[in-house]
Amino acid sequence: MSGLPLSELQMAVDRVLSGLINTLDDPRGQWILGPHMESQSEHPVTSRRGTSIRRFVVDCYFREKDDSLSIVDYKTSHHEGSNVEAFLDRERDRYLVQFQAYSDVMSGGSANCSLYFPLHRGWRQWGEK
Repeated sequence: MSGLPLSELQMAVDRVLSGLINTLDDPRGQWILGPHMESQSEHPVTSRRGTSIRRFVVDCYFREKDDSLSIVDYKTSHHEGSNVEAFLDRERDRYLVQFQAYSDVMSGGSANCSLYFPLHRGWRQWGEK
């Protein structure tokens, strides 16, 4: 048997359902999933710098009405402490380098970069906006 142990299956199902319900019930989640220009999900990107090649997959990106590029990464991290906001700030700091690479490759460093946490309806953004 591979994958998730049977003893953890119900907890995993509950988390997935919670994330889906939160996203569909959250105005920000609805906005992310709504129609956008040049919208792509699970988009593979290759970056070349000299002889170095990096490959990564962007969860979601799209053009906004003002023609700016938005890159959104979904994070299913779960925090069970009292200070969810501090947790979200730490996660933003943790992924900053990753998003700088995404933004550099996809927009020359001028993208709006965001993390969306469906289990918390959490949002962290940095970049041009």
